Amino acid sequence: MRIKYRAQPNHSSQCGQAVLAMLLNKDIGIICKEMDKSGPTRNGDITKVLKAYNIKHKYKRCKHLEHIPNVAIVKIGFEGQSNTHWTLKFKNVFYDPTIGIIKEYNKELIEPISELEIL
Repeated sequence: MRIKYRAQPNHSSQCGQAVLAMLLNKDIGIICKEMDKSGPTRNGDITKVLKAYNIKHKYKRCKHLEHIPNVAIVKIGFEGQSNTHWTLKFKNVFYDPTIGIIKEYNKELIEPISELEIL
């Protein structure tokens, strides 16, 4: 499996859709239609699409970026902010729909909240 990076549209809240688009190799617009949502996503929105594609996954809370499995959709929080953000971890690389492809996050600014491990 190979991941093709997809950025979320500027000034949008489509990070969840972008992460699914990368994982499923689909256009973000198609994911929005299948999800029936073009704004912020919740865990249930993500799992709904994973189930529709018969992708086995396991949800769990996480506290440390280094403990996240090699293939996972990860919800992260930002120091001092209430909003959250979705990113994709694949083969020890994070595909962040806003920042780009990165090896690691600044652990002082990012707090992992939950993960959906792809089995």
